[in-house]
Amino acid sequence: MRLADTQALVLIRERAKIEGGLIISAMRQIPLQMASLKSGNWQKGVGKTLRGHTLGIFCYGRVGRAVADVGKAFGMNVVIWASEGYSSARRTPRHGGG
Repeated sequence: MRLADTQALVLIRERAKIEGGLIISAMRQIPLQMASLKSGNWQKGVGKTLRGHTLGIFCYGRVGRAVADVGKAFGMNVVIWASEGYSSARRTPRHGGG
């Protein structure tokens, strides 16, 4: 594997992690929680868990596959629409299951 390929792979993984962070932020309502905390309030039970929710991925290239892996790690159901017109809806195995 060439150095450029290795660097590209690292960037793809980092991008997938950032997208995973954005997903967590949206589902757990982190910006709302931060604003509430800064105003002196502590809210409990705001936001939703990721497990069991569906993550839709448009295009299934290298980044799409990496984001799908992140979604699977969170226990999400992953639905993929590939640009070639191939549509695949599949339920991912639960964490620790097959």
